[in-house]
Amino acid sequence: DVPIVLLDLGEDPLLTLMIKKLIKIKDLHKIFIVTNEKIKPELDTWFEQISRYYPDYAKKLKIVSDGTHTPEEKKGAVGDLLYVIEQEIIKDDIIIIGGDNWFTFDLQEFVNKSKQNSPAVLVTSYRSRLNPSRFGLVELDRNHKILKYQEKPEQTDLLLKASCVYYINSGDLYWLKEFSKRYD
Repeated sequence: DVPIVLLDLGEDPLLTLMIKKLIKIKDLHKIFIVTNEKIKPELDTWFEQISRYYPDYAKKLKIVSDGTHTPEEKKGAVGDLLYVIEQEIIKDDIIIIGGDNWFTFDLQEFVNKSKQNSPAVLVTSYRSRLNPSRFGLVELDRNHKILKYQEKPEQTDLLLKASCVYYINSGDLYWLKEFSKRYD
């Protein structure tokens, strides 16, 4: 009954832990949390707590509802991303993180490396003892371009997983609209 992002992982909910990692990124202006109407009230309650305990973090946060109420109305990941970019008139570089991600790597390092290679996705080693149907798995060429992608396969021989962590510089944001047009 608890949204994944609000599950407690020790001292804080997953979302709070993510915010603590994001807030460390140099030149970060704003963090938008895109949600639906169903869990927005719970996120609003979470935001009130953040505002009390981490007031400096709260200044950079904004919860944006995509206006949907049911799974059938969902805009999808790209749809939600385009929605918040248009609603908030975002023209800066962006980092996108799926709400159900858990990671320990340095986001600043990822951003620094990605600035010259936009758009970029964070890729890490895949441990074969994990169930591959939980991940997107990739094969890269020598220049770190994705050659092959498998979305949650039952079995795989690929050794790298693509995290739901992306970087897109402002000059590449138009690609999202082009991508969306092709798959509408």
